[in-house]
Amino acid sequence: EKIRMIKSPWLKAKELFSSSCSDLCTLEALRGKCKVLHLNSIAEKELHTFLADSDAWFYLLSYNPSSRRLASTQGEIRIGSSHQASIASCPVVHHFKVA
Repeated sequence: EKIRMIKSPWLKAKELFSSSCSDLCTLEALRGKCKVLHLNSIAEKELHTFLADSDAWFYLLSYNPSSRRLASTQGEIRIGSSHQASIASCPVVHHFKVA
């Protein structure tokens, strides 16, 4: 359900990108207060309520202005031998009884 909702054009229109950039603006430029949540913090049963709230926004990706790239805000798990650590074989340890 959540994956299907993410592809929804109504939900995509509410997507923001987090960034470490900051900007100064005059008080007159502010239009009000809104709520910004990470998409994973929105429960599936709350998605319809979230969509109906005109002051609710979400983010999933972060924008890095120096590299001009979007990146995941969560860690990634990559599968495949090129993404795995190589572990040296462990020598056999012999246990001896002390008399």
